[in-house]
Amino acid sequence: MLKLRVTWPNAGHALLPESGADVRLVVGGTPLPLASTSPGVREFDIPNGTARVVLKATFTASFGAVGSVAAMSHPVLQVEQPYDVVAGGTLLEAANIPAFVKSHPLVDTKVMANVNGAALVQIRTEFVNITPFWMAYAAFASEYITDHQPGDPELVALGYTGGKPLIWFATVPAACAAPPSPRGRLPRVLPTSELRLYPRR
Repeated sequence: MLKLRVTWPNAGHALLPESGADVRLVVGGTPLPLASTSPGVREFDIPNGTARVVLKATFTASFGAVGSVAAMSHPVLQVEQPYDVVAGGTLLEAANIPAFVKSHPLVDTKVMANVNGAALVQIRTEFVNITPFWMAYAAFASEYITDHQPGDPELVALGYTGGKPLIWFATVPAACAAPPSPRGRLPRVLPTSELRLYPRR
């Protein structure tokens, strides 16, 4: 039996509450039961004979009412990464995702040191998408929404879960948008040369 541990940094941050972490390992459309769970960690046992699994993770943040803005919840990060079970059921091999022409860039997969038949996956949650919150809470956000035209660069507000500054902004050219997926849009992950980050001052 192959064991899989899934972790993510900065678990418990206001943008990564434990209650909002939905991490599943799916086989043939059916989620596997959790072998164990703790803050920022989910562990699964992959049955012998399994050929493919899919890691699906959604992280949702929630905030109470602020002034005239009602309480709200929004996903801040969603990832999906398929794996082939290889080497006689002892290793996971990340499958390529067409939108990225490789495996998901926000999912790191490693063999666990000194543990046979075990894999470690880390979901990169250092930056998450807080644009819906920023658009609701920030003064003058309505002006951006009104003036924004199709084809204009997108303004994305990112929350940094590892310290300060908490809020960063990225301008995303339309050409960098990932192509539509049959299951909905995958998260936009941009090459460094095309991603411009600006800390909120």
